[in-house]
Amino acid sequence: MIISNETYAADFAKLKIDRNELHRRLAKRWSILAALNATASRDVSEALRANPRLGAVEDLRFLETISQVDRVLMDALVDFHHGMQRYFASPQDTKEARTYFQKALGKAQQAQDQAAEAFPHPIDPSGGEVGILRTHTARLVEAIKVMLGQA
Repeated sequence: MIISNETYAADFAKLKIDRNELHRRLAKRWSILAALNATASRDVSEALRANPRLGAVEDLRFLETISQVDRVLMDALVDFHHGMQRYFASPQDTKEARTYFQKALGKAQQAQDQAAEAFPHPIDPSGGEVGILRTHTARLVEAIKVMLGQA
């Protein structure tokens, strides 16, 4: 798979690591973010149970919803990058890569569906957290499908 974003490709080249190591690091990054998201989600649930001011409830419900969608997306990203790590391993492990890609695809599609249901009409569909969530879940689904075709 060729990196098509020129800026990303240039930044990757500066790291002086192979793609296997890049995806190992990215899987670790998304695992850490998933753990942080789980902590934040527990904090939001606790805040909702603590009789918050009426004006805060809507914001807390938004945070609760977005963290649920983010959780599934982050889990998909962890599996995707584990799959990419196996794909770029030497020797290449396409069987295990494919298994990770299949798990990632299911989760990415679930995140895409949840985002569409929770945020059907984002104010700024090209940006902001909701807009990015909607567009990036679709892009991840497509990237996984490409990799499934190659693995």
